[in-house]
Amino acid sequence: MSVFYAQIRFRGSPEWLTVAKAESKRSAFEYATAAFRQSRDDDGRAPIEVRVLAPRAGARGAGAPSSA
Repeated sequence: MSVFYAQIRFRGSPEWLTVAKAESKRSAFEYATAAFRQSRDDDGRAPIEVRVLAPRAGARGAGAPSSA
C-alpha cells in the first residue's frame, strides 16, 4: 500500500506544510486542493503552491516526505 502526502506552501516560507496523508494519489490531490482553497497564513494570505508526494523507499527512515 502506498502513502501520499498532500502539502501546501505559503509565500515567503521555504517550508512545505503537510495537510493530509492518503492511501491514493487522487485522495491526496483532493485534500491538497481543499487545503489550498481554504487555508490562510497568519496574515490572511492563501497558499501559493500545492503538491502531492509519495516517499521514496528507504528515504528518511520512516518514509516521511522532506519538508523542503
